[in-house]
Amino acid sequence: MSFLAKCVEVVQYFDRKVLSVAPHIPLAGRTRDILAKHQLIVADVGAAGGVDPRWRSLSGFVRFLAFEPRCDEAISNPDLKRFSMALAAQQGRRRLYVTKFSQSSSLFPLNRELLNDFTVHDCYDLVRTEEVAVDTLDHCLAGWPADRPDFLKVDVEGAELEVLRGGEAVLKESVLGVRTEVSFAPRHLGAPLFGEVDAFLRQRGYMLLVLNRELMIRDGRVHSPISQPQCVWGDALYFLTWPALSDRLRAAPVENREWVVVKFVATLCAHGAHDYAAQIIAASGKADLIAAPVLHGLMETVHGSVRGARRYFWKALSGFVFSLIVWVVALPSTRMRAMARPYVRRRAGYVLHYLWRISARTGACDGSISDLQV
Repeated sequence: MSFLAKCVEVVQYFDRKVLSVAPHIPLAGRTRDILAKHQLIVADVGAAGGVDPRWRSLSGFVRFLAFEPRCDEAISNPDLKRFSMALAAQQGRRRLYVTKFSQSSSLFPLNRELLNDFTVHDCYDLVRTEEVAVDTLDHCLAGWPADRPDFLKVDVEGAELEVLRGGEAVLKESVLGVRTEVSFAPRHLGAPLFGEVDAFLRQRGYMLLVLNRELMIRDGRVHSPISQPQCVWGDALYFLTWPALSDRLRAAPVENREWVVVKFVATLCAHGAHDYAAQIIAASGKADLIAAPVLHGLMETVHGSVRGARRYFWKALSGFVFSLIVWVVALPSTRMRAMARPYVRRRAGYVLHYLWRISARTGACDGSISDLQV
């Protein structure tokens, strides 16, 4: 290993292990015992990018199912079960369009007419096509009853609705939340856009909680911090509504209700949905669906996670200072400076995002947070 590669590895390790700003979820009371016995199961469809850092705080209480046709790109993890398979709405064989940036490969052909307008168009250059076997999520998991997912993450470059349609059973029976990539512009020919994915999930009892947008800068690079690039794609986060969750709890055996609610609240905390988690706990208690000791432990967990905001800020600030040190060390080398620059920007972003969320409270009773208007 070269000296530069070793330096990068050390920085990445320190960043991940010491300065992580992943959510803090201090499991309290009986919630820890319940999750130790009934682990969260996260299905990661399109797993080449690796496991989401947000689950680190629940290490030991969560298992992963990774679906990735090119299994060599799926991250190695002792709590991860691999399925070297592409998922779709039906079983069969499909053509995979492999791109220069491999994580952009898709079962749908790319819309070059649109993508050529943007600076990232080179990343979407087609390298080759290959035929791959595809299966449905429900069929893949039919022989694994103990691996029914509680949370589903889907990032398959345009085929997200196909994956969801092939997972109707798990969406109905076990999945509590879904994070899926969505498109607002036709990046892939014939692929559905956000509206179709949103309608599909809403019809099955899920509600949109968070929408993270990806704004793409056009090829001319006429851009500044006050510019507004086009919203082309994003990540949409959905969770079961309380009526849908309530129906599922009432249909479940009494002994299963506690761990379903505990998993739901833990997953909400992992995504920062503290207010909805508190509402679910209160509603579960009012409906007499779970015992008071469990409710108390869940509320302690939520409040402990909320108090993690101070921890987030100091880690974010420490990480920014550390990134500046890395930048100074990298100054003598052009190559090292090029590698350090995006790290400094990312670390600065954590601090600025925290401060923005404080300043963006608005509306009646400071009851909402508005996007900045530019």
